[in-house]
Amino acid sequence: DDDELTEFFPLDSLGEAPEDAPAPSRSRSPEPSSSSVETVTTSPWSTSRDHVALQLFWQGYDAYVACKDKESVAPCFYNAQCAGQSADNEFVQIVPVVEVRERLILDEMRVQIVSVSSGKYLRATHVSKYLKWSRTRDEQTVFVIQIADRKPLTSSSKFTLTSSFWPDRAVGFTQNFPLGGGREVDKAIGFLTLEKRKNQVPLLFPIRFRAVQRSQRDDRGAMVARF
Repeated sequence: DDDELTEFFPLDSLGEAPEDAPAPSRSRSPEPSSSSVETVTTSPWSTSRDHVALQLFWQGYDAYVACKDKESVAPCFYNAQCAGQSADNEFVQIVPVVEVRERLILDEMRVQIVSVSSGKYLRATHVSKYLKWSRTRDEQTVFVIQIADRKPLTSSSKFTLTSSFWPDRAVGFTQNFPLGGGREVDKAIGFLTLEKRKNQVPLLFPIRFRAVQRSQRDDRGAMVARF
């Protein structure tokens, strides 16, 4: 389909898996028998006021979902490449695959990640290590959330996301060059990827997300201290 033609971004500096690796067997992750995975849509989803609508958090910086020039999973720092500080399009919604009574995200729950601005789903591609936004939802858009304290997700939770399609890979974040070293911070664009669970090189996102409340977003010193 057209979604598979969407541009995505290789990580040439990472060589932990061949890029022509075959797609994993469907039997490795249990999926519903239906061809399309349904999500909870019975109630409206807000953004900054909702604990399941999160910003990506990376070493004290906000990583935004939507950039001005193109739709991709290449977040940007400091709002430098993004649509506006008051906009909600840097938020993603974490939505349970199987409808639950309470609107809680629980440890080990199967979830989908939805862009607030476009309504698209974060999707693992058939090529290992790539993520992109897609209007299609199926087993490739399913992730397993693991919350550090095993309690329901809150605005201060730390958690990891592992792909159901690639069970041995977790969502990570990689810069295309180091911060500092004469480089301008506002040009330090990074990419969301799928990385194997192992010791990571220093420039890799530590495969951990954190919710950042809008009221705290510019208080980066305090956020770094808590992190």
